[in-house]
Amino acid sequence: MSAVEYLYHIVRQTDAPSGSTTEIRDSYTSLEEANAAARVDLGSVAQHESHSIQIDRKTGMVSVEATCAHGMAMRVYIEKRKAPSGLWKGSEQSKSNPKDVWVIMETQYQDNYESGEEEGAGRLMSNVAYESLRHANEAAQQALGGEWYADGFELDDSDSEMVDEENVGSSTKVYRATIEMGAEYLRRVEVEVQKLTVQRTQRASKGSKKRKLAGD
Repeated sequence: MSAVEYLYHIVRQTDAPSGSTTEIRDSYTSLEEANAAARVDLGSVAQHESHSIQIDRKTGMVSVEATCAHGMAMRVYIEKRKAPSGLWKGSEQSKSNPKDVWVIMETQYQDNYESGEEEGAGRLMSNVAYESLRHANEAAQQALGGEWYADGFELDDSDSEMVDEENVGSSTKVYRATIEMGAEYLRRVEVEVQKLTVQRTQRASKGSKKRKLAGD
């Protein structure tokens, strides 16, 4: 098996009258497997009123959008990120045992003036996945202390203030931070390190045939 260069994260975004959430559902080492997972991710959600599947012609990545009951809309898409170097090392090259990696998530909270509720929109803040919790924690802390910004607000702006930090410098617990932004449309930002378990894809042999997926 060749070295793993990229990871493909399945992200589900849910918009409901009560607010918005973003979560990473799974992570894969091949785009083919990630696309297959993205297509069926919403299968467990009942009462779809409509849904559509799109394929980006440039990246080949699948995205799924669905309108559900009670005013809820959902979107599943794929985020491609660099894998840690040497994720499967030496004698592990021929194995497919799962590995844990760490990423940094950022959630921006805004006021929805129509519903009166607070909404959170998340995104992957890190461009890479980290092989250790310690490295991910350090990267998150350095990002917030350096050139980090949210919608043009730098952390050292007079309108922004770090109000809470958890597990600073820890190698066993995930780092979390909350920044109060003091802006009319952006209330606060939360940053958190999250763990993902990656299952390495078993490559098909030369004589095997690829299964064609609906919509390809």
